[in-house]
Parts: sequence; C-alpha cells; structure tokens
Amino acid sequence: MNQAANTQNRRRRKERRAAMFFRSSHQRAAKHSGRRWIRVLLALLGVVSWLTSPGCVGLLLAEDSGGSSWELRLVSVLEGFGEPECVCVDPATGAAYVSNVVSPKYQADKVNAADGAGFISRLAPGGKLDALHWIDSTPQAPLNSLKGMCILNGVLYGADIARVVRYDIVTHKALPPINIPAAVRLNDMASDGRCVYVSDTGGHKIYRLDGEQVSEFAPLDGANGITVADGRFYAVSTTQHDLYEINPRGGGKPRAFGLAKHFTGLDGIETLPDGSWIVSDVRGHKVCHVAADRKTVRVLAELQYAADIGLDRQRNLLMVPLFWDSRVMVYQLHPSGSTTTR
Repeated sequence: MNQAANTQNRRRRKERRAAMFFRSSHQRAAKHSGRRWIRVLLALLGVVSWLTSPGCVGLLLAEDSGGSSWELRLVSVLEGFGEPECVCVDPATGAAYVSNVVSPKYQADKVNAADGAGFISRLAPGGKLDALHWIDSTPQAPLNSLKGMCILNGVLYGADIARVVRYDIVTHKALPPINIPAAVRLNDMASDGRCVYVSDTGGHKIYRLDGEQVSEFAPLDGANGITVADGRFYAVSTTQHDLYEINPRGGGKPRAFGLAKHFTGLDGIETLPDGSWIVSDVRGHKVCHVAADRKTVRVLAELQYAADIGLDRQRNLLMVPLFWDSRVMVYQLHPSGSTTTR
C-alpha cells in the first residue's frame, strides 16, 4: 500500500510540474507576443507620424510638383501630305507651314535623298488646310529632304540636308540658300528673334546663322528638335533620348534632364507658358508633357510616327505631323480640368 501510494504521489507531483511548465510557457509566449505586437503598433504609429509630417508630404507630392498638367482634345485630322516632317507656326499671323519630304513609305534610307521631290504646305490660322502645294520644288530652287523650319523677319527657313533654304512668305519667292558644307544631315530649326539655328543630327552639333554667316553653336550627339524661349535654349537628342538645356551664348556642355528612360527617338520640342515642355517621340509613337520640375513625364497622346510638332500659342493649338501616315493632327491644348474654345 505504501509503495503504491508513494508511486501515485510521485505521479501527481510530475503532473503538477508539467501543468505549471505549460502554463508558464503559455504565459511567456503570450507576453512575448504582446510585446511584439506593441512594437509593431509603435512602429506603425511612427510611420503614420512621419507620413503626416510636412517634410514627408513634400516628398510624397514631389511627383506632382512640376506645375500644371496639360491635356489634348482632337480638333481635326488633315490628310493628303507627303511624309510631313515639321509644322512651323508663324506667330505673327497664325498661319502654319508643313514640310513634306516625299519618300517611299517605310524606306528610311530614302528620307535624306537629294531628289528634288519635296514641297511645302500652308495651313490657315486655326489649322485648316489652305494650300497643299504652297511651295513646290523647281530645278532652280529644289526642295530635297526638307525637315525643320522656322520664321524670322518674314522669311521662312528650312533645313534641307546640308543647306538652309529660304522663302519670302509674302511673295513666295525663293531666296538664295545658305550652304553648310560641313553639315551631314540638317534637321530642325529655331529662331531667337535675331539669329536662326539649325541642328545637324548626323554631324552631332547645332549651327547658328547670323544673316548668312554660319558658326558652330553647340555640340550635341544626335541633335534633333530645338527651341528658344525667354532667352533659354532647349534641344532634344534622337540618339541619347533626352532633353537638354544649352547655354544661349553657345559652347559648353549641354545639360541633360536625365529622362532618357522615358523615350525612344525624340524629334520635336516646344515650351509652354508654365515653363514645361511638349515633346514628340517619333519612334516611341507618342507625344508627351514634361513638367517644369524636369522629372515628371506624362503621355498626352499615342500617335504613330509623331514628328516635329508646331504650336500656335495664340489659339493654344498643337499640330502634330505623322510622318509615315502622311497626316497632320490638330489638337486643342489646355490645362487639365479646364475647357478651351478656339
């Protein structure tokens, strides 16, 4: 009996110790778990506090801090062109001029041919087609692979391979061209009101034309679209896929925006009143808005072969030539959330 009682007592003591061990373990685990959740909650509260601090709000809104955004509304589609490369708007009248390369479709090697097949079209103020063949190529004044254009003092300038052609806008008379023997493939043009500038995509530079005097203005690999606004000079590169600011006095290294990841083959560039930009990506098949912060990029329209754009600032009209589609798209441009009528 005593031996059996002792055995039973020992068993009960072991069961009590086991029960106490499990209760203690459970309490320790619960205590540890509680502490862990308290740490998680404190961390979350810290994150919330940081997120609502002024400094963090600024970081969160940085993507939208580039100023107002813009939208496009289609106004019209103009047909019948011959590989339109550029639209140049005359700020004095609102009329626009379209360069036509005229090349076998999708044959890129023919785009720079000296074949005398080009012509210039004219759009009336507001973007309606006025004259498809406003200027035709002639043996005396051939238009070969006419691309970018600009206007200065009533003269229309055009980039034509290795020379700049000129036409009196009122009389349509061809003026003597300006040859640039060192040029490889002239592309876009712009004016600052005193001189005209022309990019050389093949020669990787930009030239300045002061009257008939030609000088090298700035180096830029794959220089394509150029524009001048408020005394500042901007350009895009079709090979580096970026936007650049260039010293308006010339020389020096162009300053890249650092946006190459957004683009495939930049072509045209225009500035907007808020200090932002609109660019066309001919190989990326889109027109984009680049905010004034030089960081935020937004697609405004997806368009096949969007080439060198033109901007009618008086009427807020953006004109986009679609190179291989032989059309010109006319858009109303307005800030997001507003409506504009012509």
